[in-house]
Amino acid sequence: MTMQEIVGHNISICREAKGFTLEELAAHCNLDQTQLRDIEQGKSSLVANEFFLVAQMLDSRPVDLLLGE
Repeated sequence: MTMQEIVGHNISICREAKGFTLEELAAHCNLDQTQLRDIEQGKSSLVANEFFLVAQMLDSRPVDLLLGE
């Protein structure tokens, strides 16, 4: 699994654990729903400021999104 896929997978797990839909998290992070779906599927990546915003919205430490909780 690539780092991009790992991060996407971890975002998906955290998002579901927090009870956010894909649409809700995308809206909170000012991302397009399609973009967030591609990120969760490991097809796209986040720039740094988006990555930290997603972590903040999920109440996760950035390292947890990189390595898993």
